Amino acid sequence: MFDHVIVVAGRDYLVAALKTAHGPGPYAHMDDWMRPAVTRGLWTATAVSIAILLVGLVAVRFAARGRVLQ
Repeated sequence: MFDHVIVVAGRDYLVAALKTAHGPGPYAHMDDWMRPAVTRGLWTATAVSIAILLVGLVAVRFAARGRVLQ
């Protein structure tokens, strides 16, 4: 998930850099795009990891309640 967020931010930066290179406006700085993406990627990956952990724990709990197959 983290890598996906970084890749998307990189692509967005490239599009913005190309637009500012061929038109009026300030130069698009990479740090302005990538630093927020790192934070967003960290939080998104953490949230997805917690969701996966919770689903796994619930599945183990349901499996423990079930009958043992003989």
